[in-house]
Amino acid sequence: MAGGRLDKAFIDYIGTRAIRGSDGVPGPTGPTGPAGAPGPTETSISYFVYNSASPLIIQALTVGTILNRVSICIYETVNTISSLQLGTFANPGLFFDSTDVNLNQLGSFDNQQIYMIDIPDFLVLTLAAPGATQGKGSIIVKTG
Repeated sequence: MAGGRLDKAFIDYIGTRAIRGSDGVPGPTGPTGPAGAPGPTETSISYFVYNSASPLIIQALTVGTILNRVSICIYETVNTISSLQLGTFANPGLFFDSTDVNLNQLGSFDNQQIYMIDIPDFLVLTLAAPGATQGKGSIIVKTG
């Protein structure tokens, strides 16, 4: 130490000792902190009409995606005998099978089972409404 200034080698030595401890070996791991808040949730809304392409890709599903709730809302009835499935390419009726949603009735249909996606896939709507001239609805998906 000359003139009240610390030598760079001395500063490096002190810093090294502070990081490694006195014997040059890292110390034990400290205690685990509190659990963090739950991850974010996201809600998406997609719309369809009686003559939407089928199957209609709603969204990509990546491995580990958790679907907390899937709802279908019919706000204009389909005017023919028709059916709808909502699922994945691997399992088209996973969330709603062809008998779960009445497209001739206004209202909402809910599936609140929790699903975790274990292979990459897509959420797809399969709609069969031959001869229909009306019908509208939406799909609400909550992930998180």
